Amino acid sequence: PIMGKIIGQGVREQYETALMTLSKKAREAVILRVEFGYSFDEIAIATDTPSANSARMLVSRSLVRLAEAMDE
Repeated sequence: PIMGKIIGQGVREQYETALMTLSKKAREAVILRVEFGYSFDEIAIATDTPSANSARMLVSRSLVRLAEAMDE
């Protein structure tokens, strides 16, 4: 059990460090989607993005950048 907590903490630190490499808008979109489960409509409103589809693309691209940053 303790090993799982250590590994989990390490991944969380990687995630938080990688989040900081994103723009403020991208970071907010990812957090709203991943951590709070917001819909793309809600993310569009919160991030002043033109449409739900634009918000979906923002989240999608941001998650790719986040994964790349975590992989470094």
